Amino acid sequence: MANKDLTEEEIQGKMVINIKSIEVLSNIVLDLLNEEITDISEFKAKEEVKKNLQE
Repeated sequence: MANKDLTEEEIQGKMVINIKSIEVLSNIVLDLLNEEITDISEFKAKEEVKKNLQE
C-alpha cells in the first residue's frame, strides 16, 4: 500500500468524522443501556412525540 502525504486539513477532517462516529455509537450504546434499565428508549420516545405532534 502506497504512503500518501496528508495535509493538516485532511487529517483534521478525518478526525472530526471519527469523533462524530464515536459520538453516534456512544449515544446508541447509552440508549440501549437505558432501555435495558428503564424499558424506555430515547429514540422510541422521540418517535412518539413526533406522532403526537402530527395528530
